[in-house]
Amino acid sequence: MTQLKPYIRIAGLLLLGGVLCGVALTLLLPSLIESFFTLIFASLGDLAETIFNEQGGLQGTVTLFWHNFRAAIGMAVMGFAFGLYPLLGITLNGFIVGIVLALSLMEGQLLVFLVGILPHGVFELPALVIAAGAGLYLGWGPLRKPWAGYKAALGHTVDPLLLASAMLVLAAFIEVSVTPLLLSLVLR
Repeated sequence: MTQLKPYIRIAGLLLLGGVLCGVALTLLLPSLIESFFTLIFASLGDLAETIFNEQGGLQGTVTLFWHNFRAAIGMAVMGFAFGLYPLLGITLNGFIVGIVLALSLMEGQLLVFLVGILPHGVFELPALVIAAGAGLYLGWGPLRKPWAGYKAALGHTVDPLLLASAMLVLAAFIEVSVTPLLLSLVLR
Protein backbone atom coordinates (compact mmCIF):
# COMPACT_ATOMS: atom_id res chain seq x y z
CA MET A 1 0.00 0.00 0.00
CA THR A 2 3.01 2.28 0.47
CA GLN A 3 3.44 2.75 -3.28
CA LEU A 4 -0.18 3.85 -3.61
CA LYS A 5 -0.25 6.39 -0.76
CA PRO A 6 0.58 9.46 -2.89
CA TYR A 7 -2.04 8.43 -5.45
CA ILE A 8 -4.64 7.81 -2.75
CA ARG A 9 -3.90 11.30 -1.38
CA ILE A 10 -4.38 12.75 -4.87
CA ALA A 11 -7.67 10.86 -5.21
CA GLY A 12 -8.78 12.22 -1.82
CA LEU A 13 -7.97 15.76 -2.91
CA LEU A 14 -9.87 15.20 -6.16
CA LEU A 15 -12.90 14.01 -4.18
CA LEU A 16 -12.67 17.06 -1.92
CA GLY A 17 -12.23 19.34 -4.93
CA GLY A 18 -15.32 17.78 -6.50
CA VAL A 19 -17.31 18.41 -3.32
CA LEU A 20 -16.20 22.04 -3.21
CA CYS A 21 -17.03 22.55 -6.90
CA GLY A 22 -20.42 20.91 -6.42
CA VAL A 23 -21.24 23.18 -3.50
CA ALA A 24 -19.96 26.33 -5.23
CA LEU A 25 -21.68 25.71 -8.55
CA THR A 26 -24.95 24.79 -6.85
CA LEU A 27 -24.89 28.04 -4.90
CA LEU A 28 -23.85 30.10 -7.95
CA LEU A 29 -25.88 28.39 -10.71
CA PRO A 30 -28.75 26.62 -9.01
CA SER A 31 -30.94 26.16 -12.12
CA LEU A 32 -28.12 24.65 -14.18
CA ILE A 33 -27.14 22.31 -11.35
CA GLU A 34 -30.77 21.36 -10.75
CA SER A 35 -30.95 20.16 -14.38
CA PHE A 36 -27.71 18.20 -13.98
CA PHE A 37 -28.90 16.80 -10.66
CA THR A 38 -32.21 15.70 -12.18
CA LEU A 39 -30.39 13.94 -15.02
CA ILE A 40 -27.98 12.10 -12.71
CA PHE A 41 -30.60 11.06 -10.19
CA ALA A 42 -33.08 9.93 -12.83
CA SER A 43 -30.71 7.08 -13.65
CA LEU A 44 -30.05 6.33 -9.99
CA GLY A 45 -33.74 6.46 -9.10
CA ASP A 46 -34.45 3.08 -10.67
CA LEU A 47 -31.55 1.52 -8.77
CA ALA A 48 -32.73 3.04 -5.49
CA GLU A 49 -36.29 1.84 -6.13
CA THR A 50 -35.02 -1.69 -6.71
CA ILE A 51 -32.71 -1.72 -3.69
CA PHE A 52 -34.89 -0.05 -1.08
CA ASN A 53 -38.46 -0.81 -2.12
CA GLU A 54 -38.37 -4.05 -4.10
CA GLN A 55 -35.45 -5.91 -2.54
CA GLY A 56 -34.31 -4.55 0.81
CA GLY A 57 -32.35 -6.65 3.31
CA LEU A 58 -29.66 -8.98 2.05
CA GLN A 59 -30.68 -8.84 -1.60
CA GLY A 60 -30.67 -5.03 -1.59
CA THR A 61 -27.29 -5.03 0.14
CA VAL A 62 -25.84 -7.38 -2.50
CA THR A 63 -27.29 -5.29 -5.34
CA LEU A 64 -25.92 -2.04 -3.90
CA PHE A 65 -22.55 -3.61 -3.17
CA TRP A 66 -22.34 -4.95 -6.73
CA HIS A 67 -23.19 -1.53 -8.18
CA ASN A 68 -20.55 0.23 -6.06
CA PHE A 69 -18.00 -2.56 -6.53
CA ARG A 70 -18.25 -2.31 -10.33
CA ALA A 71 -17.80 1.48 -10.11
CA ALA A 72 -14.77 1.14 -7.82
CA ILE A 73 -13.11 -1.65 -9.79
CA GLY A 74 -13.88 0.24 -12.98
CA MET A 75 -12.01 3.25 -11.64
CA ALA A 76 -9.05 1.07 -10.73
CA VAL A 77 -8.87 -1.00 -13.91
CA MET A 78 -9.57 1.88 -16.28
CA GLY A 79 -6.66 3.72 -14.71
CA PHE A 80 -4.45 2.13 -17.35
CA ALA A 81 -5.67 4.87 -19.70
CA PHE A 82 -3.30 7.39 -18.08
CA GLY A 83 -5.51 7.66 -15.02
CA LEU A 84 -8.26 9.61 -16.78
CA TYR A 85 -11.22 7.45 -15.72
CA PRO A 86 -10.40 7.42 -11.99
CA LEU A 87 -9.57 11.12 -12.13
CA LEU A 88 -12.99 11.91 -13.60
CA GLY A 89 -14.85 9.25 -11.59
CA ILE A 90 -13.71 10.33 -8.14
CA THR A 91 -14.14 14.02 -8.98
CA LEU A 92 -17.69 13.38 -10.25
CA ASN A 93 -18.53 11.45 -7.07
CA GLY A 94 -17.33 14.41 -5.02
CA PHE A 95 -19.24 16.80 -7.26
CA ILE A 96 -22.48 14.89 -6.66
CA VAL A 97 -21.89 14.84 -2.89
CA GLY A 98 -21.26 18.59 -3.06
CA ILE A 99 -24.51 19.18 -4.95
CA VAL A 100 -26.49 17.17 -2.41
CA LEU A 101 -24.75 19.01 0.44
CA ALA A 102 -25.48 22.43 -1.06
CA LEU A 103 -29.11 21.57 -1.78
CA SER A 104 -29.46 20.28 1.78
CA LEU A 105 -28.00 23.51 3.14
CA MET A 106 -30.29 25.59 0.92
CA GLU A 107 -33.32 23.65 2.19
CA GLY A 108 -32.18 23.81 5.83
CA GLN A 109 -31.76 20.02 5.88
CA LEU A 110 -28.12 19.61 6.94
CA LEU A 111 -29.06 17.03 9.58
CA VAL A 112 -30.87 14.94 6.95
CA PHE A 113 -27.77 15.12 4.73
CA LEU A 114 -25.47 14.07 7.56
CA VAL A 115 -27.70 11.19 8.68
CA GLY A 116 -28.26 10.10 5.09
CA ILE A 117 -24.60 10.17 4.04
CA LEU A 118 -22.28 9.77 7.02
CA PRO A 119 -23.18 6.30 8.35
CA HIS A 120 -22.32 4.51 5.12
CA GLY A 121 -20.22 7.30 3.59
CA VAL A 122 -17.43 6.87 6.16
CA PHE A 123 -16.78 3.50 4.49
CA GLU A 124 -17.94 4.07 0.91
CA LEU A 125 -16.11 7.31 0.16
CA PRO A 126 -12.71 6.10 1.44
CA ALA A 127 -13.22 2.86 -0.51
CA LEU A 128 -13.82 4.86 -3.68
CA VAL A 129 -10.77 7.02 -2.92
CA ILE A 130 -8.63 3.88 -2.52
CA ALA A 131 -9.96 2.46 -5.81
CA ALA A 132 -9.39 5.75 -7.62
CA GLY A 133 -5.90 5.96 -6.09
CA ALA A 134 -5.18 2.47 -7.40
CA GLY A 135 -6.39 3.56 -10.83
CA LEU A 136 -4.22 6.67 -10.77
CA TYR A 137 -1.26 4.53 -9.69
CA LEU A 138 -1.88 2.10 -12.56
CA GLY A 139 -2.13 5.00 -15.00
CA TRP A 140 0.75 7.16 -13.82
CA GLY A 141 3.04 5.07 -11.61
CA PRO A 142 4.61 2.62 -14.04
CA LEU A 143 5.17 5.02 -16.95
CA ARG A 144 8.94 4.94 -16.46
CA LYS A 145 9.17 1.15 -16.94
CA PRO A 146 6.10 0.34 -19.04
CA TRP A 147 5.75 -3.45 -19.09
CA ALA A 148 7.65 -4.41 -15.93
CA GLY A 149 6.15 -1.42 -14.17
CA TYR A 150 2.59 -2.48 -15.00
CA LYS A 151 3.12 -6.02 -13.79
CA ALA A 152 4.51 -4.76 -10.49
CA ALA A 153 1.80 -2.10 -10.22
CA LEU A 154 -0.93 -4.71 -10.58
CA GLY A 155 0.56 -6.61 -7.67
CA HIS A 156 0.65 -3.48 -5.52
CA THR A 157 -3.07 -2.81 -6.05
CA VAL A 158 -4.45 -6.19 -4.92
CA ASP A 159 -4.47 -5.63 -1.14
CA PRO A 160 -5.82 -2.06 -1.30
CA LEU A 161 -8.61 -3.18 -3.64
CA LEU A 162 -9.49 -6.06 -1.32
CA LEU A 163 -9.69 -3.56 1.54
CA ALA A 164 -11.86 -1.25 -0.58
CA SER A 165 -14.14 -4.18 -1.44
CA ALA A 166 -14.59 -5.08 2.22
CA MET A 167 -15.38 -1.44 3.00
CA LEU A 168 -17.99 -1.41 0.23
CA VAL A 169 -19.68 -4.50 1.69
CA LEU A 170 -19.95 -2.76 5.05
CA ALA A 171 -21.12 0.49 3.43
CA ALA A 172 -23.83 -1.32 1.43
CA PHE A 173 -25.10 -3.10 4.54
CA ILE A 174 -25.27 0.16 6.49
CA GLU A 175 -26.87 2.08 3.62
CA VAL A 176 -29.62 -0.53 3.13
CA SER A 177 -30.20 -1.54 6.76
CA VAL A 178 -29.19 1.32 9.07
CA THR A 179 -29.49 4.58 7.12
CA PRO A 180 -33.24 4.22 6.40
CA LEU A 181 -33.90 3.69 10.13
CA LEU A 182 -31.85 6.72 11.07
CA LEU A 183 -33.53 8.85 8.40
CA SER A 184 -36.96 7.79 9.64
CA LEU A 185 -36.03 9.13 13.09
CA VAL A 186 -34.81 12.44 11.71
CA LEU A 187 -37.72 12.93 9.29
CA ARG A 188 -40.46 12.44 11.90
